Amino acid sequence: MSAPGIPYHRTITVGEFVSDYWPKIEDICDQIYRNSSPGQLAFEPSYSLVYKCVCSQHQKRLLDNLMRVTLDYTQIVVAELEATNNDLEFLNLFANKLNKFLSAAEALSAVFHYLDRFYKNRSRTACKDIHTELLSVYRNSVHFRYSQRTIPLLEQAVASPFTLPPESLSCLARNLHIMDPSLVASHPGTFSSFVPPQSDSSSVFDLPSFVHDASEMPRLGVMDQDVFRGLKRSYDNDE
Repeated sequence: MSAPGIPYHRTITVGEFVSDYWPKIEDICDQIYRNSSPGQLAFEPSYSLVYKCVCSQHQKRLLDNLMRVTLDYTQIVVAELEATNNDLEFLNLFANKLNKFLSAAEALSAVFHYLDRFYKNRSRTACKDIHTELLSVYRNSVHFRYSQRTIPLLEQAVASPFTLPPESLSCLARNLHIMDPSLVASHPGTFSSFVPPQSDSSSVFDLPSFVHDASEMPRLGVMDQDVFRGLKRSYDNDE
């Protein structure tokens, strides 16, 4: 089993995965989520690390660890939101964190593409795609936790022009729709201006077109699809 342009040499032991490979991958995940030093990331070496781990049958460890890192990140987001009492500051922070997460989820989906491919080739029912799994963690940990506060604040912002900049308001509404498409039906007056009508068959796990649309929107100063453009190599390919 090989991927174009990525030579594979030998099996990685569990010990090597734990002590050498996963720490590098975890650091990549942390950098993407925190967006602290995106210029130090490099897509091809990152993809190569994941590829080699999958070839050595560490796919479950990869998936479990990725979900754990994602859950840990959502707890950081929750702590920041909990510390914000002012409604407008909360709404701005919530919008920024959600937009940043969606961008990070796209980047991680690219890094873990070969893991995604492995599960899809083995069984279409064994695992949803990586992007959907990432969104599910954020949805359950953050979105549902704050929806009863966020939606009324969004409705107030829609009713009071320039409470938020128009592009920020549009981005937030569409990102919330990615998290929960049912919001269009439950709050049509709020979302109808920002989200094009969809058929009733749309579901929370059927979002590729919505995610693509969101990736084209203004990024409010957070990581976007350029995260992997012009990035220098920082991790040497291991043997």
